[in-house]
Amino acid sequence: MGLMDPENPRSLLFKTRFGIHTFGLRESIDVIVLNNKQKIVKLKSGLKPGQIFLWNPLFNIVVELPKETINKSDTKVDDLLEITW
Repeated sequence: MGLMDPENPRSLLFKTRFGIHTFGLRESIDVIVLNNKQKIVKLKSGLKPGQIFLWNPLFNIVVELPKETINKSDTKVDDLLEITW
């Protein structure tokens, strides 16, 4: 369910070509788009429900986060995001 359940939000990391939508969400989310070296190439803070968010199809790694995460963490384009499994 990812961020569709606001009572139990879970951040998501996935690959997709060039866009996402927020149809079915009840709250805004934050979105980070990464290149293949985990460098942030695009940010969207407060993507509202019922919206479409597109970016350059060269980048396909996406992180969806609860709203306000980008602002609280002071995340910026060109930051490196360390992902550990």
